[in-house]
Amino acid sequence: MSLVRYNKQFKNKKIIYVHKKSIGSIKFGYYGIKSLGYGVLNASQIELIRRLVIKLSKRNVKLIVRLYFYHPLTFKPLLSRMGKGVGSIKLWVTYIKVGVILFEFSGINNLMAIKLFNKIYVRLPFKVKLISRDNIYYRYI
Repeated sequence: MSLVRYNKQFKNKKIIYVHKKSIGSIKFGYYGIKSLGYGVLNASQIELIRRLVIKLSKRNVKLIVRLYFYHPLTFKPLLSRMGKGVGSIKLWVTYIKVGVILFEFSGINNLMAIKLFNKIYVRLPFKVKLISRDNIYYRYI
């Protein structure tokens, strides 16, 4: 059962900025990646990061993805005339706000967590930081 009542929605033209600082806390793992900016993520970006983490950690890490894709993006075909409803769904995205925990992982040491973070940081379209359950904030790079 889907959270969306209707299958197709119009895509948002711009991200709605919310100035409320939401507090994210680690629930499942020991290290987490927390967003510092606003942005949009799709399923292919998450799959790329998941494969990267598994490859670099040599399958010793437990990765928890705390995102859910609930916004469908629809696109009309090229050279189609205006009107006649919404186009077909091409991908599902999620909108990221400040303070949201994106990923959590456990089963690795501190140096490996920093190494993974440096690889993930480059592939995300907004700023993030590495946090731990002990409320220690790590710098990137």
